Amino acid sequence: QGVDYKASHGTPVMAVANGTVTEAHYAGGWGNQIRIKHPSGLITQYAHLSSIGVKRGQNVKKGQVIGRVGSTGKSTGPHLHFGLMKNGQWIDPSNLKMVASEELTVIQLKDFNIQKEAILTKLRSYQSPPTVSSHP
Repeated sequence: QGVDYKASHGTPVMAVANGTVTEAHYAGGWGNQIRIKHPSGLITQYAHLSSIGVKRGQNVKKGQVIGRVGSTGKSTGPHLHFGLMKNGQWIDPSNLKMVASEELTVIQLKDFNIQKEAILTKLRSYQSPPTVSSHP
């Protein structure tokens, strides 16, 4: 069980919450894998990584880069397999009610909107390539 998230090779993978690394090694079909036990008792799994940036027993913080997206193990292309274990059973992470993250400060929101507008302006400036049709 788990969810596969398509991502480019080398994309940073971050811990979803504070916890302790229980596994950080090559794990057969999972390829390079990290598992983190969280204070809530949940265990998160990050698999098929191109690189592992943590060690077993290490404490990690929410948002800390722990590895990089890859295609190791039984994988057909770069992606992150994210698994979630509750009470010893794998569960579907997409069905879990998540707690909202902290709200942005006024300054953070202002900075976000400035960046968003800059990106949207750049996207709007791109034109579609000309269409070529052929007639018999």
